[in-house]
Amino acid sequence: MFDATKRQFTDISFEQVNIDEPSGQELAGRYGVTGIPRLVFLDSSNQVLYNGGAPMDAESFHGLINQHR
Repeated sequence: MFDATKRQFTDISFEQVNIDEPSGQELAGRYGVTGIPRLVFLDSSNQVLYNGGAPMDAESFHGLINQHR
C-alpha cells in the first residue's frame, strides 16, 4: 500500500525507514517512534504535521495525507 500511495502522490516525498538500522534508530528516537507501523509527516521546514499510527487501508491513508497537506 505504501508504494502504491507513493506513486499516486508524486508531489510528496515519501521515505521508508528501517528502525533496525542505526540511521533508522536515530530517526525513531527523534520522533518518538516506539512501535511500527508509524507515520510521520513533515512540512518543508521539517516541522511535524502528523506523528501517529498508520492506517491499514489505502483510502484511510490517502485521507490522512490530504488532511495534513
